[in-house]
Amino acid sequence: MSKIKLWLACSLLFIAAFLCLRPLLEVPKGMSQSLDARRGLLQALGQHLSQRHSPDCVLVLSNPFTQKPGQRKEIRQFDNAGIQGLQEGLPKTTRLKVVRPKIKPEYWNNPQNAPLPANAKNPLSFLMEASSIDEISENHPDCKMIVSLIGLPAEGSKLKVWQKDNAVKFALLMPDLRVIGQWAKVLRAFQSGKIAAVAVPDPVSGKPLIIDAGNVEEIFSSHPGLLGFRKRR
Repeated sequence: MSKIKLWLACSLLFIAAFLCLRPLLEVPKGMSQSLDARRGLLQALGQHLSQRHSPDCVLVLSNPFTQKPGQRKEIRQFDNAGIQGLQEGLPKTTRLKVVRPKIKPEYWNNPQNAPLPANAKNPLSFLMEASSIDEISENHPDCKMIVSLIGLPAEGSKLKVWQKDNAVKFALLMPDLRVIGQWAKVLRAFQSGKIAAVAVPDPVSGKPLIIDAGNVEEIFSSHPGLLGFRKRR
């Protein structure tokens, strides 16, 4: 076989292989947009934290199910997009430590009987072992900012890191803050600085919206659903 024919045959094989593998290598358009939106939200949150709090070290609460064998790749992609966005928003000098809370044993023993309310906006709030957040914080005493990609644990208000005398602050991605309790308790968490910021999509523009102590009352008044509360009619 001549060199030209050999080169042509190899080229055709490469093209055929690429066309066969292309669906596996590409991210679907809708998925790609969702990943970009998630990355944008975390980038905006990182920029806000950098400007207002200048954290030296940030603990990132990541999805524990990314480590489960055989898990769908979309879960890892969403997780990675959030971490990447946060890295892009924070200064390069900020240390980022990705950690994963434990999941309640009853879920692993019998997933169908997991304590999950029907209207749960953030299922992991009810599946994660709340005490593991204290454990993680104690293992990283130099990190005073926790950015959660998976919400707050349902029993979070009982944790050591949530107490007034604890310097740890939280920044959250699209959380359901009903797990804290009534609106008054949520407001106190913002006003005290325990919740440093929340990142959500703006209901009008779709662009990243950062909620903090300065605008949380206004947001709750107009769009309580952004914080997990019942939408006003």
